[in-house]
Amino acid sequence: MLTDLLGMSRTPIREALKILQRDDLVKIIRGGGTYVKGVTEKELRDLFSLRISLECLAAETAIHYIDDHQIEEMLQEWKTIQNFDHLASVNWEQIAFADNLLHRMIIYKSHNQVLRHVYDGLNSKFIRYQHLAAKSLGSLTTTALEHNELLILLKERDIVAIRACLTNHLNL
Repeated sequence: MLTDLLGMSRTPIREALKILQRDDLVKIIRGGGTYVKGVTEKELRDLFSLRISLECLAAETAIHYIDDHQIEEMLQEWKTIQNFDHLASVNWEQIAFADNLLHRMIIYKSHNQVLRHVYDGLNSKFIRYQHLAAKSLGSLTTTALEHNELLILLKERDIVAIRACLTNHLNL
């Protein structure tokens, strides 16, 4: 039982499971248990299609507010990631964190509160599938190069190229 495993009372676990259910990540069957929900190919396509639209829309205004210093820091992070010796030494949590940081920056710097609210509501799904995708792709160099390209385009404020880069990068 989770209460024993985590050393917690039932109330916080029940509340956490309700949040996961609300985010459509678990299915709670009354009297039958709680299960992690699977993902369909259609759901992934729908989700990433929406994500592309949201990020491209956000980028249109975000390019006016993104700080060049922040971009430079992120570029250095991705160059470090790109230089991992082999996949066995890769810290997938670091990669997922750096990826999420970059994409959330685009959303937050758009100064569009409605867009941010929608994105935040879907972020738990983005993160879940991002972890799965990152490990299954196996091409760390390609991932790092795509992020580097996106950061350079953000610095150049080239919205047409940013849209194309985001679409290519997030397309399944």
